[in-house]
Amino acid sequence: MGAVTLHRSASAQSRLAAAHGFLESLTPASEALIVGAARDAVDDFARDVAVRRGATFGLHRFSLRRLATRVAAPRLAGRRSAPATRLGAEAVAARAAFEEVRRGALGYLAPIARLRSFGRTLAATLEELRLAGVEDGALSAHGAVGADLDVLARRYARQLGAAGLVDVPGLYRLAAEAVAARDPVDVPLDVPVVLLDVPVHDRAVHGFVAAVAGRSTRLLATVPRGDDRTWRALARLPHADAAPAGPPADPADALARVRARLFEPIAQDGETTDPGGGGVTFFSAPGENRECVEIARLVQGRAAAGVPFDRIAVVLRAPEVYGGLLETALRRAGVDAWFARGARAPDPAGRAFLALLACAAERLSARRFSEYLSLGQVPQPDARGAPPAGPARWTPPAGADQVLPASALPVQGSLFDAADVDPDHDAPDPGGPGDADDRPVVAGALRAPWRWDRLLVESAVIGGRGRWVRRLKGLERELRLRLGECAADDPGSPRVRRFERDLVSLRHLRRFALPVIELLDALPREALWGGWLDRLETLAPRVLRRPGRVLATRRRAAAAAMPTTFRAGSAVSPATLPRMPAISTPGRSDHSASTRSPGSSRANPSTSKPGPRFDRVAGANTRTRSCKGMASSAGAGLPAARRWA
Repeated sequence: MGAVTLHRSASAQSRLAAAHGFLESLTPASEALIVGAARDAVDDFARDVAVRRGATFGLHRFSLRRLATRVAAPRLAGRRSAPATRLGAEAVAARAAFEEVRRGALGYLAPIARLRSFGRTLAATLEELRLAGVEDGALSAHGAVGADLDVLARRYARQLGAAGLVDVPGLYRLAAEAVAARDPVDVPLDVPVVLLDVPVHDRAVHGFVAAVAGRSTRLLATVPRGDDRTWRALARLPHADAAPAGPPADPADALARVRARLFEPIAQDGETTDPGGGGVTFFSAPGENRECVEIARLVQGRAAAGVPFDRIAVVLRAPEVYGGLLETALRRAGVDAWFARGARAPDPAGRAFLALLACAAERLSARRFSEYLSLGQVPQPDARGAPPAGPARWTPPAGADQVLPASALPVQGSLFDAADVDPDHDAPDPGGPGDADDRPVVAGALRAPWRWDRLLVESAVIGGRGRWVRRLKGLERELRLRLGECAADDPGSPRVRRFERDLVSLRHLRRFALPVIELLDALPREALWGGWLDRLETLAPRVLRRPGRVLATRRRAAAAAMPTTFRAGSAVSPATLPRMPAISTPGRSDHSASTRSPGSSRANPSTSKPGPRFDRVAGANTRTRSCKGMASSAGAGLPAARRWA
């Protein structure tokens, strides 16, 4: 058995850093076993390790229960048994209760044993007892309830054996026996092991973890501060040693104090845990209605202290319960609030446009062009299959700083709205032709041969439009050659039809892609921001199915950025093509931060920055809202004059 290191911290970042340091201390070719409470958490950690190293192998990832299942698999097969699912355990418990009720063996629990939910409750209770290692007969000495539970536990165990099932406690015990006996398993156990926040609250789990620790060459276990049961259980392992504690939390950081002391005993009267400054206040009220009234009072108190309404947010965990009550409380308090629910998905038109800009910046990359096609934003081509002709120049009407397409206008919604969906965003084109092979675009997706970008070979097309033409012609010749060979061998083969469809799709791709590549190739490598806006407004209608939001967002960003960007004496440098995708990423224009906040007698000086700002411009891949004079509630705080979401 190797050394066992325990790392306890209230900060998840500190615990992950300890796990990363443990793995980085190993040689690159070393295998390691990573075990977590959930497989998703382990996968995220392993991906982070791969990103840090650039490449990795030999990391075996499991949740604790999945690891026990894999290790116990040979013994389960020898017993002709299988792990019981939660539903299976509930069914066995319900069957056991039915049998004992029919025998009349229950006393105290007899009135409720026939209820529909009794099987679920009994299965959870017996699982906890069996995880804790309570032996048969130990419950009978604990009154009428214990006597009934003892009868049910015996019947439950017999029913599991008759059905060939093993529940979770039995699975952990079998796995511990297999590890201790060094049974041959398909999981490497004589390797370094990382336990990521694995709760060890029961005797069965502790027995399995102790067996794994005994086989490992080294073991690191991270434990969240406050999980004293796990800490005490792991501290009993042989050769266990606590890692040095990290730096203490900043006493001036209120959230850090909450994270570190959330599970500590409440301070007695006369004691204080707030060293001064900002803090986190806990309060309780008799009922949801009174809670919302107290929230409204807190908002008014913060506003009276000089905090603008736009810097205040209320986040609700159960909006269906609190939404209407909070709306009433804020209205009675004279607080105008903007309600939003959930996250807003990025507009695929903006993402497709950014993919095209990246394609141009990466010397007409086939992978980037394929990404653009995959987003379903290809417009209906003209009769020749080429991109549609661009419309007249888009000119914003008066008041362009507030104008938006109709589908993007901010509408005060309800917290009970099921979803925020553009009703015509994914609707089929009215009156459009059916899904026929001669139709180049279907629902915004251009027909193209499967994995055409891989067939072109990325390195062979980067460099200009001429290489695109040559490679597409070469791909057509290759498909025709395969078609001829297949037709000669077996004219009725389905592959013949597939190659014929690929040739038709390749023709659609060539007719549409080459004009777009020519447009991208004509973009300058460097231009002023105004020149870029003119070119991009010309490009968007030709390559996007619904360019309205992209055009509106870019024009609005330009109009908003002008007063801040072009100042007397300011140096204005051109923007290069490789920077265009980064410039157009989602963000908020800094001009809004210096605007006077509604409901406040002062501007927000902490976010006002003079000088030209080119690095962050409102993104084309976001939906934009405009809202004045409203406090943010049930969502992220709004900036001073407008919110970009």
